[in-house]
Amino acid sequence: MMPGMRSRLVGLLSFLALGCGDDVSSTTDDGSTSGSSSAGPSTDSDGPTSDAGTQSTSSGSTTNTTQAGESSSDGGFEPSDPECGNGFVEPGEECDDANDDDADGCTSQCQLQCGLEWTSVVLPPTDTSNMDARGVIADGRGGATLAGFQQEITTDQRGNETILDDEGVIIRFDSDGQTQWEARLAEDDADVEVVGIASDDAGNSYVAASVATNGEDSDIRIYKLGSDGSELWSTTVDSAVDNAEDVAFGVAVDASGAPIVSGQVRAGDGDDDVWLGSFDADTGEPTWSSTWSGEGSGTFSTDDGGPLAIGDDGTVYVFAREYVDFQANVATLLAFDGMGGDATVVYRTDFGVGQQNQIPQDVAVEDDGSVLTTFTRILASSNEFYLLRVDPSDGSEQWSLEATQVAESSTVEDAEGFAIMGADPLEGGGVAVMGTLVRSGDDAEWNETWVARYDDADALVCMFVRESPQLSFIPGSLFGRVVSTGAAGRAVVGALQFEDGAQSLWVGAFRPD
Repeated sequence: MMPGMRSRLVGLLSFLALGCGDDVSSTTDDGSTSGSSSAGPSTDSDGPTSDAGTQSTSSGSTTNTTQAGESSSDGGFEPSDPECGNGFVEPGEECDDANDDDADGCTSQCQLQCGLEWTSVVLPPTDTSNMDARGVIADGRGGATLAGFQQEITTDQRGNETILDDEGVIIRFDSDGQTQWEARLAEDDADVEVVGIASDDAGNSYVAASVATNGEDSDIRIYKLGSDGSELWSTTVDSAVDNAEDVAFGVAVDASGAPIVSGQVRAGDGDDDVWLGSFDADTGEPTWSSTWSGEGSGTFSTDDGGPLAIGDDGTVYVFAREYVDFQANVATLLAFDGMGGDATVVYRTDFGVGQQNQIPQDVAVEDDGSVLTTFTRILASSNEFYLLRVDPSDGSEQWSLEATQVAESSTVEDAEGFAIMGADPLEGGGVAVMGTLVRSGDDAEWNETWVARYDDADALVCMFVRESPQLSFIPGSLFGRVVSTGAAGRAVVGALQFEDGAQSLWVGAFRPD
């Protein structure tokens, strides 16, 4: 997501579960069972959940059941112990399809294929406060670090609002979804809008943010947090142009452990350039920087920065947006040599003549060097969402996936408005893709978040949609923002949750199979 453009944080959230394959039964929040699916995943259960401490709460559901050994009536009848594989969904089971096929949507352990391992929610300080997820890193132990921002808003008895500055919220979770530590990034009289997070092998975190002082001048800021969440240093990048809006877009760590940040800087009136900079991991001192400017039109060349990813060979890829003219802003994949050299254009999206307005969403590099890009095409009547795999050696498209194809693979009833928000390579091959969808019912609409897994032949393995427990008349919405893959093929999603008019941060870890 591009910073400073919260209007692009579209959707509002909800929850559903799908399993890939036949005869998938699922448990609902009230303990009942729901139907079966014939082509994809399907469940209502949120899976195991956890209490994430004082700033976060469990988002999972509870089920009222009679435990084994307890009498369900005064007649003395004692039900048999739950047994996976008997075709009945019993306490402790998410599904039971009476077979031991692990690839039909319900595993031999009676778990939904690709379902949730744990979830956690970070609650807002007030019901009117703003929160959103901007970055997540899955670690090698089954946990994750979530980055987002919070704007506290309070209202007194007379209806007068007090709006505080934005501050960064960084939380590390263990493999059970329990909070290990939480850090807040705040500046006096300034908004700290976090845009991304990266981690090194020692467990340190690097957070990129745009810091706007008094709502005017905006600078790029990079923070280093220790393995316990303590702030070790921060560094500011401010272009030479007075009162310029210099904006951060993402951060990654190279093979040497140095953080590299992408953004855009003001070069002059009507001239914004894509910017890339590297910093010393120990001191935060800048080591090199590079910029790129498109051809533009006339005196205007207002190019936007974008997310970045680093290949095994050290190449840094930035998925930027190039300003061509008033009607054309094109998603453009740039390659930097990783030492501050000039950028080369690897790939430009092309939809022919006419209005071209594309928003880069995410970029990642696979083990073989291929680059995954996700972007949105903005149209007058609707938006289109794409995932493309690009060969950086010649800029050719190796694989494409449209949100409409994801919709065709889904078996969710009353689902529409599918969007692709991000993708990350899976350990051992394949790709985890994350997005949102819109559901409707009783004259209401809400959003849900889905995760799909594709194998190394780009075939769909399974898809899971997280369904909202209906806590009020209208189910809550869950807007998936960012995705990261980690140990053993887990996928971790950071999201904005919206329930009963309140925003909160949501994080969930999805099983690899």
